[in-house]
Amino acid sequence: MRVVLTTKAQLSDVVKFCCNPDEYSIFGIDVTYDIGPFFVTTTTYRHLMLYDKDSGTHPNFRGPMMIHTDEGAPAFHYFVSTLKGLNRDVENILFVGCDRQKSIVNGLSRELPIAQFLACTKHVQDNIKRNMSSFFIPEKVQTEYLIDIFGDRSNKGLIDSDSASEFDARLMSLRISWEEREVKHCGKETPQFYSYFLANISMDMKEKMLFPVRRLAGLKDNFFYNNC
Repeated sequence: MRVVLTTKAQLSDVVKFCCNPDEYSIFGIDVTYDIGPFFVTTTTYRHLMLYDKDSGTHPNFRGPMMIHTDEGAPAFHYFVSTLKGLNRDVENILFVGCDRQKSIVNGLSRELPIAQFLACTKHVQDNIKRNMSSFFIPEKVQTEYLIDIFGDRSNKGLIDSDSASEFDARLMSLRISWEEREVKHCGKETPQFYSYFLANISMDMKEKMLFPVRRLAGLKDNFFYNNC
């Protein structure tokens, strides 16, 4: 079962604020789980004609949504193709922000030919921390890895690389220290974290999270978060 809920005003706003190359907002999409047997996929966009004095930003508005019973790529393809059936200009969405769920990217990308996808930093951090825990890396040591990847107030992380080639070079330079750190604190002969990061995180970070993508999306040096 798939039900798409939207209004003409929402669709008009999505086109106005997410498809205009002169001034645009990120079209955010997120899936809510475990509402009985249902998933609820919600979307958001920033209303660029309004300004919130308290936050100093344009406010987030709720966009179209879908209630569904499966979360495969066909469900998300159905979602955006339904929106395009109601307003064809939706296909010109420029930036889509989501978590790392491949079914969302695969389902939407076929209908949004020019969209650049961004990955939510919080989702990626949670994925990394969950896997570090499974590798029995202590929480204190996890913080050291997270600073290497995401930086802090005094240090730039891998995510702040200016290009994919710079990212690859910096990641390679971290390999020895990462493996030595894991062996020292976990008592392992064969460290696992570097191989996990290289295989499961690095490509998404290069394509959806580095400085050039964030700046192009209007985030400047800020990270993208999908919690709105």
